[in-house]
Amino acid sequence: MKIKKSISKKICESCLKAKQQLESSRRSMSKAIAFLDRIHVNIKDLLLVTFRSNRYFLLIKNDVFNMFFIYVIKTKNKILLHLKKFRI
Repeated sequence: MKIKKSISKKICESCLKAKQQLESSRRSMSKAIAFLDRIHVNIKDLLLVTFRSNRYFLLIKNDVFNMFFIYVIKTKNKILLHLKKFRI
C-alpha cells in the first residue's frame, strides 16, 4: 500500500483490515454509446405490499439516455422476464 508522506492523517485499524486505499482512481468511465451498452439494475423490497400483492420493484437505469425504468413485481423469479422485455 502506497501512502503519500504529505498526508498526516492516521489510518485506523479497520481501514487497514479492509485494505482501504488513500488514492482514488484517476480513470474515468467511458460513456455508453448504444442503447444497451451499459445498464444498472437494482431490486428492492417495497415498504408496503400493494393491493395487487406486489412486493418488489425492479429499477433499471440506461446509461445512454440517463433514464430510469421501474417495474413492480410480485416475486423475484419474474426479474428475468422483465429484463428480457426491456431488451426488446
